Amino acid sequence: MFILRKDTSCNEAVGALVSNAILALMIACIGIVVIATAVPSVALAGSVVPAVVIDNVRIFDGENVIPDTRVVIKGDIIVGVGMDSPAPDGAALIDGQSMTLLPGLLDAHVHVWSEEQLKQTLVFGVTSVVDMFMNPATMKAIKDKQAVASDGSMATLISAGI
Repeated sequence: MFILRKDTSCNEAVGALVSNAILALMIACIGIVVIATAVPSVALAGSVVPAVVIDNVRIFDGENVIPDTRVVIKGDIIVGVGMDSPAPDGAALIDGQSMTLLPGLLDAHVHVWSEEQLKQTLVFGVTSVVDMFMNPATMKAIKDKQAVASDGSMATLISAGI
């Protein structure tokens, strides 16, 4: 997972999670955040898109900044970074101008009470959480669900306990 953030501010805080898609859009006071969870094929505007291309985006990998480049995603794999990476036929195009792409965030100290919390953390760019202690039955149910299939609708749960 990665986060795409628009580097301008706005006045309203609004979030929307697009189910079974690659984009979750949140308009917040600090800007526009797009969380992209690549899935094998993406339904955008009623059609299946085999790939996504983000053009003119700044990338921050935690240490370095790569200005104005292209990212090509096929399924759940980033297959190209750089303006010389070809855009596959039929790819959804996203103009990343004035946006920054960065890795998903990890919150290393949370207390999860429900699956809904993991969905909410994803909306804010947190793609993984480490729970310090939670109800073992709740943890097992969530981890069992994530082990069968991760549809990208919630943050990954890691437990410090059981």
